[in-house]
Amino acid sequence: MTQLPMIVDAAGMGALLEKHPHLTTNGIEELGAVHFAEHRQDMYSNRVQLEVNHCLAFLSAFTTIKTPKASSYSLKHRAEKWGVGDTRYVHNGSAIAAGVLLDLPVRFDGLNPQFGISAPELDWIFYDGRKPYAGARIRQPRGWEEFLRWRASVEQI
Repeated sequence: MTQLPMIVDAAGMGALLEKHPHLTTNGIEELGAVHFAEHRQDMYSNRVQLEVNHCLAFLSAFTTIKTPKASSYSLKHRAEKWGVGDTRYVHNGSAIAAGVLLDLPVRFDGLNPQFGISAPELDWIFYDGRKPYAGARIRQPRGWEEFLRWRASVEQI
């Protein structure tokens, strides 16, 4: 059984951001980038903490693989698909923060780092019960039922 993820708070976000000075809501940005300061400050908001917690629960459902291949931007969109309330939009930086906090294998290469998440499980997210094309390698994420229970509990708050 998958253990539900930690809940990140302001102190946890502060510690994460201290270790990753280029992490902003937009992704991994250069210090001199346009709007860097604004994007960086947004990472301390309650809204982003909510998004990170959603991404922690979402990404915890998936099998970790050694080779990082899934971009943070694709993870952001998949997390949005299963968001509730304020997490129907997720910043790229929130997905990155969750991946780093979960200690997923990561390759930092530009704005959208790659994470080690099972591709067949990520692909399963988009099928919505429809029959995939012949030969498709998809499978339900190992912790999916637990994620759905967590999501249902959040909807009731």
